[in-house]
Amino acid sequence: MITLFGIISYFTMPKSEDPVTEWNVTSILVINPGASPEDMETLVAELLEEAFNEIEGIEKITSKISDGVFSSFVEYEYGEDYDKKHQEVLQKINEIRNDLPETIIRLDAFQPSVLDVCIYQLAFISNGATPAEIKRAAEDLKRNIEKVYGVRAVELNAEQDLQVQIVIDMYRLASYNLNLGRVISILQSENMSIPGGSIDLGNKKFNVLTSGLYKTLDEIGNTVINAGPEGILRLKDVAVLDFDYDDPEVIARLNGEEALWLSVEQKSGINIYNLSENIDDKIIEFKSTLPENIKIETVLRQADGVEERVNGFFKNFLQGIFLVGIIIFIALGYRPSLIVMIAIPVSVFVAIGLIDISGFGIQQMSIAGLIIALGMLVDSSIAMVENIYRYLNLGLQPKEAAIKGASEIGGALVSSTITTVLAFAPMLMMGNDVGDFIRSMVLIVIYALTIALFVALCLTPFISSKILKKRKEQKKESLLKRFIENYYAKWLENALKRPKLVVIISLLIFIGSVSLLPLIGVSFFPKAEKSQLMITVKGLEGTNLENTNRAIEYVESVVRSYPHVQKIAATVGEGNPPVYYNMLKPNPASKIGQVFVVLESSVVNKMDIIITDLRAKFDDYPGAKIEVKEFLQGPPVDAPVQ
Repeated sequence: MITLFGIISYFTMPKSEDPVTEWNVTSILVINPGASPEDMETLVAELLEEAFNEIEGIEKITSKISDGVFSSFVEYEYGEDYDKKHQEVLQKINEIRNDLPETIIRLDAFQPSVLDVCIYQLAFISNGATPAEIKRAAEDLKRNIEKVYGVRAVELNAEQDLQVQIVIDMYRLASYNLNLGRVISILQSENMSIPGGSIDLGNKKFNVLTSGLYKTLDEIGNTVINAGPEGILRLKDVAVLDFDYDDPEVIARLNGEEALWLSVEQKSGINIYNLSENIDDKIIEFKSTLPENIKIETVLRQADGVEERVNGFFKNFLQGIFLVGIIIFIALGYRPSLIVMIAIPVSVFVAIGLIDISGFGIQQMSIAGLIIALGMLVDSSIAMVENIYRYLNLGLQPKEAAIKGASEIGGALVSSTITTVLAFAPMLMMGNDVGDFIRSMVLIVIYALTIALFVALCLTPFISSKILKKRKEQKKESLLKRFIENYYAKWLENALKRPKLVVIISLLIFIGSVSLLPLIGVSFFPKAEKSQLMITVKGLEGTNLENTNRAIEYVESVVRSYPHVQKIAATVGEGNPPVYYNMLKPNPASKIGQVFVVLESSVVNKMDIIITDLRAKFDDYPGAKIEVKEFLQGPPVDAPVQ
């Protein structure tokens, strides 16, 4: 029944790419166009940092200042109420808001989260459609996906807004004794909202931000800008009005074609398989209504990666059962091998049930824990079966052999398991974000080993007493027994005669192994083993969008020359929508760009070679720093500030 509960838990428990943990940080972003770094430091940074330092429980504040941009990363001490501390940061910002420059156009304070990672990234690509048509189609699909249960948020990136362009005849305007400032103030005071706009004076363009309810160009053109004895003067009398697209602040391309990104985020505690299938249905249904001049391409579907991880575990799971069964069959026969093979699925599924009760789901850390446990959880059952089988061959009845065998080595198995469990216990008690991140992995290892001990002490003797029989005497000894008696026993006897030589050889092997560690490399967390990489371009301070785009185009051309490349998603002016939990999205800036590369899964073992080669090619690019980042497991190591 307990095993059945574990099986049911597997099918019903949440499944996601990454463990959901709280991050003990608040990220602050302030944009003040035109301000120098010195002004940003004195007028913004010093005021905010002084206010934040008044909050108790802050571990450190990491800030960065550039032209018109201040970004800060406030990290709290572990164990604090992070939501409460975040609210205190917001309160401090509100208290000093009036002391900050009025020219600030953006002031954000938010808590980064694993849930910010998109489980879906789609690209809307034009085959002749206008940017307005592309955006309208994306907004329609956005509304459809937002209705799906389990969707946390749907975001659009790199959309191009349609704006009103007003080209004024300055000579005609002057003939009425009017100036440009009056026209702008009248448009802004009409309390009528158009989607922003600009006034074009040939080589100069003035942005106009309005807030009313304009719906057509005629309504804007009929705006009265002067009334006098000569009659009413309307805007259309001195200007030409038209809709036009504003210069893009963000550019996106998929495999060289201009695109608009749609990204989907998942709520906590949701099964990513079911959610992705429901989103798939919405996308398929929506595609049938799309005009021929718009197409939708999938850049990322996170459920595929989760499925690959889970399938990889079950592949190891079945391989483990098969190999253990074969080895025990060769040594003891098919009945003992059957008993040991039963111990593996029982221990695994009961452990899955316990991890579900503990509030964790199936994700990369819990899967890693199961893989670690697979190599250890059969040890106790193998030792128990072998000992029971030994007493059975000595002439005891199955029940007596089971009791005798279990009582003889039960204490040793308990001690051995406790020793192994205690080796993992310190990781369970780690009081930091790393401890939170790996907790499910450690718990499931402890659960699996503990259950395996109970299986070995209780279930294995019971089954042994029912199905084990004394093996018939064979005229010819088994191959394993002959190897032990003819080779291993003699080698062991010689080794015991030369203890000093054995110790010296052992020390030499140990020293040689340790000396190889630098060649292997050391890291707390392994690589993510994904056939994906992220390339970030950071231009020099003041780099405009055009030059950043030129650098991104160079990156695209280099990546395109590699075989097995499936998707090249380029974003200029900001980062790609977050696709991996610990790779944080850089703040928007004209000097920033990212290229998300998806390769065929067959090259996952060659990613080191590809990344090293790309880094060598990008090292000498003038005017920008190009970083090739591979996906690593573990908590974020970079602060979300750029």
